[in-house]
Amino acid sequence: MSYVKPRLLKGMRDFLPADMRRRQYVISKIKSLFRRYGFEACETPTMEYADILDGKYGEEERLIYRFEDKGRRQVALKYDLTVPLARLVGMYQQELTMPFKRYQIQPVFRSEKPQKGRYREFYQCDVDIVGVNSILADAELILLAIDALERLGFKDFKVRINHRRLLSAIAEYSGVPKSQADAIAISIDKLDKIGIDGVRKDLTARGIEEKSRDKIIDLITLTERSETASPEDMLNQLRPILKDFSSAQDALDDLEYLFSTLKGLSIPSERYDFDLTLARGLGYYTGPIFEIYVAKPKIGSIGGGGRYGNLIGMFMRRNVPATGISLGLERIIDVMSELDMFPDNLDQIHVLVGLFNVETAVYSLQIAKQLREAGIFTDIYYQPVKLKKQFAYANKKNIPYVVMAGPDEQKENKLALKDMKTGEQRRMDLQQAIIFLGERYENQIG
Repeated sequence: MSYVKPRLLKGMRDFLPADMRRRQYVISKIKSLFRRYGFEACETPTMEYADILDGKYGEEERLIYRFEDKGRRQVALKYDLTVPLARLVGMYQQELTMPFKRYQIQPVFRSEKPQKGRYREFYQCDVDIVGVNSILADAELILLAIDALERLGFKDFKVRINHRRLLSAIAEYSGVPKSQADAIAISIDKLDKIGIDGVRKDLTARGIEEKSRDKIIDLITLTERSETASPEDMLNQLRPILKDFSSAQDALDDLEYLFSTLKGLSIPSERYDFDLTLARGLGYYTGPIFEIYVAKPKIGSIGGGGRYGNLIGMFMRRNVPATGISLGLERIIDVMSELDMFPDNLDQIHVLVGLFNVETAVYSLQIAKQLREAGIFTDIYYQPVKLKKQFAYANKKNIPYVVMAGPDEQKENKLALKDMKTGEQRRMDLQQAIIFLGERYENQIG
C-alpha cells in the first residue's frame, strides 16, 4: 500500500466534532428564526454554468473559481447564493408564489487570499424576498438580522445602511462620468481600511480629477464631522446639497422611510446607522444596502445585503424587485469563539453505557436503546475492557454520566449510574435513570 501524505488545500478546512457542535448550534438558531419569519428553504447546485455568474460581481468577479469540465463546458463554483437564486426564479417562475421568501444555508467558494475570518470555502446564511418593491421588506430583513444576532448573544454590533443610487448621485454631483461611478463607490468603500488620505490617493489613481475628488471627499467626510447626528439629521443635511439630482432625492426618500420604519419597530438607535461610505462590492445592488459590524474583534462585516432590482430580470426579460441579507456563518462563529459566547457542554453526549462483560452485552444495549428512545444522547462502549478504561473514555469525551450493568443489575432489572464529576454512584431502575437524566438535560432532549 502506497502512502499518501494527508493535507488540505489552502483556505479549506475540516470540522471535527467540537467544531460541528458550534456550527450546528449557530445554524439551528438561525434556521429556526428564518422559519419563524415565514421563509422557506431552497438549495442550488455547487456548480453553475460560468455565464450564469459572469458580469454580476464587478471587480470581485476575478475571485470566481472557473474551469472547463470533461464535456468542455465552461463551469464555475458558486460565488454567492444570490445569483443562483436569480437563476432559480427565472427557471421556476411559474411554480413560485410571489412574494417569494426563501432561506438558503450552503457553502460558496472564492479564490482569495485566506486570512482571519476569510476562507476559500465558507457558508452563507441567506434570506431573500422576491417580488416586493416596498422598503418594508428591507426593514424586515434588518430586523431579522438584528434578532438573529441578539439571540446568539451578540451585544455590541451595528447595521450600517446606505443606498446605491446615493453613491451614483455622488459621482454625478462631483462631475465624474457615469462610466466611473462604480470606481468611485469601490474607492470610498475602502475608507475604514485606508483612511481619508488613502481614499484621496485611490481616487487620483483611478483618474478622478482634483476638483471632483475634493467634492467627493468633502461629501463623504460630512458624516465624520457630524458623529452625534442621527441618520435623519444626516439625510436632511444631504438633501440641499444634492437637490438637483432626482436619483439622490429618491434614495433619500427610501432611506428616510427605512429609518422611520426601524424606529417604529422600536429597534434601539445604537443598532443601526447611516454610512455614506458604505458601497458593498457586488455590482448588482440598486437600492438600500446594509452591512453588519461588531465592535470587537476587528474582523470585517459579519453580514450584509441589499436591494437588487435588475439581477433577476437578466433571467426573465423583465425586472423583478428583490432584496436580501446574508449572515456570514464563519465570521459569526469566529467572533463567538474568540469572545467565549458559546454555552458550556454544547450538545454533549449525556451518558455512556459501559459494558461489564460479554454476558451482559445485550442487556446494556437494551438500556442504551431505551435511553435513546427517551431522547437522551447516549453513547455505548462496545468492548468489555476494564472499567477504568471505560471511565477514561467518558472523561476524555466530557460525558458526565456512565451507566454500568453487571450480572446482579441484570438479574434485578437495575443499573448503576455514576456521576463522573463527583464520583457518586447510585443504583436505580431504568425509568428512574430516564427521569434523572431528563431533568438535567430537558433543554437538549429531542
